[in-house]
Amino acid sequence: MTAFAIIILFVWIFLIQCKQVEIADSLHVIKQKLDDITGSNRDSSESSIAVESPQIIADDNSTALELLQNNQPVSIEDISDDVVFSKSPVNEPEKVQSETLDLPEDDKKSENTFEQFFLGNVFNKIGALAIFVGLIIFIKLISPYVAFTAGVKLAFGFLLGIGFIGGAVKLHEKENMQNFSEVLLGTGFGSLFITTYCGSTFLHVLNPVVTFLIATILLLTVFYLADRLKTVSMLVIALVAGYLNPLFVNSSFDIDSNFLFGYLIFVNLLSVVYSYRNNNRCVINVVNLILTFLFTVFTANNILCPLILWAVYFVYDLLVNLKGEVVDNRFLNYVNLAIYVLFAATVFNNHMHIGLAILGVGILSGITAFVKKDVVSISKNYIYLFLSALGFAVFFCFSNMQIERVYIWSIETVVLAFFAMKYQQKDFLNWAVGVWTAAAVATLCIDNVVCATSISKFNPVLNVRLAVFAPLILSALATAKLSEKVDNEKFRNLSNVFKTEYLSMIYLYIGFEANDIINKLFIGQNTSATFLRNMTNVILGFVYTVQLKRLYNSTQFKLFQIASVFVGFISLVYLLCAGCNYRPSTAFIPVINIRVVAFLSAIAASALYARWSKSEAYKYLAILLGFVLMHTEIKDSIDRFNLLDAEYLLSIGWALYAGVVTALGIFRDKQYQKIAGISLCVLAIIRIFIFDLAHVDILYKFIAFLILGIILLGLSYFYNKKQK
Repeated sequence: MTAFAIIILFVWIFLIQCKQVEIADSLHVIKQKLDDITGSNRDSSESSIAVESPQIIADDNSTALELLQNNQPVSIEDISDDVVFSKSPVNEPEKVQSETLDLPEDDKKSENTFEQFFLGNVFNKIGALAIFVGLIIFIKLISPYVAFTAGVKLAFGFLLGIGFIGGAVKLHEKENMQNFSEVLLGTGFGSLFITTYCGSTFLHVLNPVVTFLIATILLLTVFYLADRLKTVSMLVIALVAGYLNPLFVNSSFDIDSNFLFGYLIFVNLLSVVYSYRNNNRCVINVVNLILTFLFTVFTANNILCPLILWAVYFVYDLLVNLKGEVVDNRFLNYVNLAIYVLFAATVFNNHMHIGLAILGVGILSGITAFVKKDVVSISKNYIYLFLSALGFAVFFCFSNMQIERVYIWSIETVVLAFFAMKYQQKDFLNWAVGVWTAAAVATLCIDNVVCATSISKFNPVLNVRLAVFAPLILSALATAKLSEKVDNEKFRNLSNVFKTEYLSMIYLYIGFEANDIINKLFIGQNTSATFLRNMTNVILGFVYTVQLKRLYNSTQFKLFQIASVFVGFISLVYLLCAGCNYRPSTAFIPVINIRVVAFLSAIAASALYARWSKSEAYKYLAILLGFVLMHTEIKDSIDRFNLLDAEYLLSIGWALYAGVVTALGIFRDKQYQKIAGISLCVLAIIRIFIFDLAHVDILYKFIAFLILGIILLGLSYFYNKKQK
């Protein structure tokens, strides 16, 4: 069992280090390639000198001094002895050149890469694994003849690990042996950790406390070597071993949750010290924070340990900044705050206590921002941390007072916009967008805002909806007015964002209020209140679409155009689904109903879009919407008045609508109308010849064909007359 565990862990260490060392091997190969290129350039320069120099001696009888002056070599080594002392031309360069062409350069590089991959990387790991397995087999072979006590086995494991580590540290001093030495280091520390755990779990020689102390000492040693040797593999081993220690020891005795948290804080301190000395490894802190949270989230029972953990990285960030080095720890700081918030939410049952705990660390961040106001980057970082903590604190403290929470965030939005304008800080305005968005989302979660829960008790206008939407609308409007005063394109863009937001809130408020008013007025009556609400929303959607498009035309702010297209598409789909699936009630009046108004708003929006964008696609859309409206009105009229065998009216309506569109295209000479009208005429012809011939009585067939013939003949006559 012990041997199996050793093999498994060794293979695991081998796989981790293989990935780490592969990077170093790649860098080594790149260095070799650069050296080869440099050497080939030097050879070519020597060959050129060897070719040109004899010719100079032969033709000009120049001396060696003149030769040096003419060619200006970099060093004396660049000049061949034959050139300096010979009096006759030298014809050797061709022979040298032919010798250098024996092995192509690409073949040399590929051969070196191939050798480096296997001899310098793979074989050493396989060899170390083979030796490890061989030792286990050797122990199995001699065990029947030599009695190995538990103490001897433990001592042998420790000596083996120490031997590997000692040899690895010695070899690491040589640059060409560093990859090999890292394999031995992983093997050595793997042996020591496995021996320690086995000494407690299987051999029962070490008690749990001693096992934990030895494992902790090994962990310190690994961090020390990771810092001294500047190797990533040691850092990986340190992280894995640091978080495996409690798991192995926990199998023997129960660890107190506070002790476990304290130990993991100790591991985080080691990480902080290492990253403080090696700034390029600061990502280890984020990994440690996340792992600590995952290991202790279900066992944390007080806020003290999470607060200490947060303070460790808070102080670390301050110390790094005091060094005078530019280290961007923003991501670490946000992760640190987020994990503290999660811990606080886990520890406390009372939301007010959670909010106050978060507000405390937020105030510390705000004080730090004020103290570091002379360093703009650091001050901004801590201001943003303060704003983040403040947002979380408001969220938790006012979880049972949702309207108050919306009011606080609305006021905060205006305050941030004021400071953004005063200090010309666009980032504060970005934060204002986020805070206002949080307030808007919180608004939609409040009862009786989206839809009144009790229609009978609903009071139009004077209700909670107005009390919630009013601060949101006023906050966005005030922020837009403040930010548009700054002569800066980014500020103007954000001002336009707030214009979009307050307009959106206005239309949402009108839509929600109209829905409840309709329900209030028609409650208990035989009407289609749902249909009225849907069509009201559609009308608001297309009015909003047009308004957003107008804002884009005046500001050229891209968000307005995107929002306009999105709202228009949603409104169009909503109109087609709700308008075409309506089942008319006894109160339905053809033509004089809200669906006609909804379709007309969509047609008007399409016409305006076609005018603004100079695109005929919207003109075709307007004609199509008119056709759908005509069809649904005739169909619902037939259903409403129970007109049996009146399906031919649909065919007549199709033909008449197609004829009107085509005639308008002919008289106005509009190509899109003629194309659309002819297409609809074809559809009408297909319907009459296929559907009406099979399903309509003879009299209605005659009427349908007569009307179709008159329309087609009339269109042909007027078209030919106009053409002539």
